[in-house]
Amino acid sequence: SRKNIWVGTWGCGLQLLHEPYEPSRTTCTTFTSSESDKHSISDNIIYSMGEDESSHSLWVGTRRGLSLLSLKNITPPPSNVRPELSNGLIFENYFVSDVYKTITSGEVSSLCRDRQGNLWIGMIGGGVQFVNPRKVRFQLNRLSPMTRLLGANSVRSLLADDEDILWIGTSSEGFAMLNRTTGQLTYYKQWPEFGERYKLPTVMCMMQSPSTGHIWMGVYNNGIYEIDKSAPVGKKVTHYADEAWVGDGCVYGLLEDADRNLWVASRTGVFVRMSDGRSVRLDFSKVLPQEDALFVQLIQGNGDEKWIASGTHGVLRV
Repeated sequence: SRKNIWVGTWGCGLQLLHEPYEPSRTTCTTFTSSESDKHSISDNIIYSMGEDESSHSLWVGTRRGLSLLSLKNITPPPSNVRPELSNGLIFENYFVSDVYKTITSGEVSSLCRDRQGNLWIGMIGGGVQFVNPRKVRFQLNRLSPMTRLLGANSVRSLLADDEDILWIGTSSEGFAMLNRTTGQLTYYKQWPEFGERYKLPTVMCMMQSPSTGHIWMGVYNNGIYEIDKSAPVGKKVTHYADEAWVGDGCVYGLLEDADRNLWVASRTGVFVRMSDGRSVRLDFSKVLPQEDALFVQLIQGNGDEKWIASGTHGVLRV
């Protein structure tokens, strides 16, 4: 957002890094939740974020609800002054208990935008909701067929692909696909490639390859799956578990860069499958303790730079 970097934390609210590419000039604004301020962010534990280009606002999923912040007047604040008071920045919050601003679960675990600019909200225990940001009108899809099939509707990750298919990663029962055109919901075990062969636990992250269009999934303690939708039946899925670039198989984040290298954030470090097939592990020993190798997210920065979120030591730029 205007060359700023937003960082969601676990327990310390929302951080905004101003001029992050100039370390000597970088400043930080912290937004925290306050029971006495109804316009503060809904909670200090941040699960997900997404920027809406049409309304130029930031959508933040937290442990207690959904928070919206206009980005039109974001500027570096005076030092030692609360930004939500000094700059007139206020959050519009949506909670489960609200009658008119309703969401079905307080824990908003994932957010994604489709090609039409609509926002999809995945919730732990609340299924999926659809929002047109231009109208801020919530439409509920409890995914009743999936709930009946799986006995749960807890959503961990979302991906809207280039064919208007919504991929829904669950917290314990693999994934499902919602065809937005027909409304048909398909469970992964209905595919011959999966069936009873694979029992997928939590789908932590999903992405669509910009070079091939394939869907990539990082799974908790089960490695990585590559899905080629155009391949013949029975040959659509490739599973990676023992390759060096998969780490210990507990994958939290995936990113493909402009050179078609695949970056993997895992419980045991950051790995890269180079476009020529080589495996590389990033060495953070000079900046992080060796035992702290958990990394949870990867974001493309300017040029060749990447922003990497660690589990215990903040954000790194490489």
